[in-house]
Amino acid sequence: MIIRNPGTAAFLLFSFIGKGTAANPPCILTCPNNIIVENDPGVCGAFVDYTIELGDCSSYTLNPNLPSGSLFPLGTTILSATSNEGTSCSFYVFVHDAEVPTPACKNWLTVDLHYPYFIETVYAHQLDDGSFDNCGAVHFSFSSDVTDTSRTYTCECDDFGQNDENLWVTDAFGNQSHCETFVIVQNNDQGCDPWGASIQGLIATEEGDELEGVKVTIEVYGEPLSSLFTSANGIFYFSCMNQGYDYTLLPLLDTMPSNGVTTLDLLLITRHILGLQLLDSPYKMIAADADRSGSITTLDMLAILKVILGVEPGFPNNTSWRFVDKDYVFPDPMDPFSEPFPEFIHYDLFYWEDLEADFVAVKVGDVNGSAETKGPFE
Repeated sequence: MIIRNPGTAAFLLFSFIGKGTAANPPCILTCPNNIIVENDPGVCGAFVDYTIELGDCSSYTLNPNLPSGSLFPLGTTILSATSNEGTSCSFYVFVHDAEVPTPACKNWLTVDLHYPYFIETVYAHQLDDGSFDNCGAVHFSFSSDVTDTSRTYTCECDDFGQNDENLWVTDAFGNQSHCETFVIVQNNDQGCDPWGASIQGLIATEEGDELEGVKVTIEVYGEPLSSLFTSANGIFYFSCMNQGYDYTLLPLLDTMPSNGVTTLDLLLITRHILGLQLLDSPYKMIAADADRSGSITTLDMLAILKVILGVEPGFPNNTSWRFVDKDYVFPDPMDPFSEPFPEFIHYDLFYWEDLEADFVAVKVGDVNGSAETKGPFE
């Protein structure tokens, strides 16, 4: 065969080699299909296995360099495999965060309406008490709608008192969870006068330490109407009640019986029983009556000792705290058990308002006043 145009022939020979011949087959590089997986438990990503088929290629490089079995981050990672002959293919790995965030609510949030506007806005993040996600920041809202981030309370009857709320926690991948809490709306400055009767009170110890977290229930004709908890300053406030009804206030706090109870209290009670050093107030004597028998004896000391040692979860026939109407005058302060003392406040045909419905808080077993008064008490 005579080649009359060598340049053309050389071009044809190069073209055949580039397309592959029996001696030099074309490079084949095959990537897997796109991969979608969930994160591994407790890991902000997933270890992903995959296979790239080389075919006639001798080797390849990856960009980014995440070989099979590597830890892939959350989200989408695009991989490109390029052979040493220059051919390439690509695929993506999407790692979805399947773990919901962990919500943590404050027990409650107290809002005071202040002069002159009596309007307060609460944002969802104010109800948070340490919510977290396994992989990053979280967003707070009052519902599953992530734009529902605020509540505005005004001088209206429907807003006063306890408002039940949910705190929704959402992570970057849209996973959600929620916890329940409530917002207490009150008006300590006064001046906001929604229509209806209102009652406000302070619960504090004999020493004046304001007690947080007391559940105060108001009953109407002996049936529970509503309940709320005292704020950090010991205040509770009921408003927008119907006038002319019979109401009763009943405080309750029956948790952490060992709060403030020590062997020093046992020593002081012993000295009282022996007549060496009498307890000097009726409230201290009520605290010493651990078994609620109406007297102070060695049985009270035994009940207190069992609580200190953790043998018993609480006091027999008694609650952790007792509450006495502050306006009550003991007939004999040195014998507070001479007649039943009121642990409630009752109103007959109540009209308008009472802003001094106060109680003296008595921590059972604690006669030296060492109990903590700021909650939460769990």
